[in-house]
Amino acid sequence: MKKALLIAFVAITVLAGCKKDDGPSDKLSESIQGRWDLTKEYYLDKKNGTKTAEGTENYDIGYYYIVFSGNNFKIYDGGQLEDEGTFTISSNEITLDYGAGDIDKNPIEFKSNSEFVVKNTSSTKQGADTYDYYSEETFKKN
Repeated sequence: MKKALLIAFVAITVLAGCKKDDGPSDKLSESIQGRWDLTKEYYLDKKNGTKTAEGTENYDIGYYYIVFSGNNFKIYDGGQLEDEGTFTISSNEITLDYGAGDIDKNPIEFKSNSEFVVKNTSSTKQGADTYDYYSEETFKKN
């Protein structure tokens, strides 16, 4: 009887001491909560491998931003709601699900607790021509 009580006591103590370990995506999902303003965008366009445009745009706070709340996001452009949906995040990728099969998966890099960069690469073919697009969008926590 004493042995059974001792085992039960140890089991209860161990279980009570266990804490749910949030995985990396849980911690990232918590740290990304809130409003993030687009502050800078670098872009590079190519046609058939030849650069056609390259530049950097700087943006004022409040011009374009995204708000993460729970697992939802809302994108604002010029203060007006532009899009919304749900998101998931890992240490190197963010997935925005706009619904109806419209999903964006892009690499994400955290520069600090208050800044991240989303990278976007796409390629389209029109006839014999191939158009490549690359951008890096820098967001700062507001």
